[in-house]
Amino acid sequence: MFWRSFLRKNAYTLENLKISDIQLQQIQPPPKTHSHLVCNMILSGYMPDHVDFVSFFARYSAHQMSMPTSEVIHLPTKIKKWTVMKGPFVHAKSKQVFERKTYKRLIQVFDSNPESLKEWINYVNENLPAGIDLETERFERKSLSYVDSLPDEARDPYETKVRENVEKYLKEFSK
Repeated sequence: MFWRSFLRKNAYTLENLKISDIQLQQIQPPPKTHSHLVCNMILSGYMPDHVDFVSFFARYSAHQMSMPTSEVIHLPTKIKKWTVMKGPFVHAKSKQVFERKTYKRLIQVFDSNPESLKEWINYVNENLPAGIDLETERFERKSLSYVDSLPDEARDPYETKVRENVEKYLKEFSK
């Protein structure tokens, strides 16, 4: 009983952190210039206060690097439940139910340089605490003339096969 109350009073939360001595510079989020989505960063963990703290850190560091971001988006909580029998034979009817909640947060980054985006992702990844998972999905925009710069083999690998088969069938049916 004692250890539960001890954990609740000294839990690692944003409210219990003594950051009154630390002066964080208030930064206005950089404006979106074109609103082109460049990256989705998903942070997940089992403790919601840790995930919120890391998402604040990631967003703050992105603003320090002049990268426009969205607000932190709370994704649906994934709940996994399983049931275990307390004991065999006589106690088989009494069961315990366990559950594990996975909390996820999404940060979207807009209008940023790919090199600075890569450095920001590495910086956030290096400073992740234990128990927090990081997933990133990067998007890259190319012009339509990009296809012309590809070699012939990479343009459409099926096109040559289809043409060969069509010519083969035309020769067979024309006989």
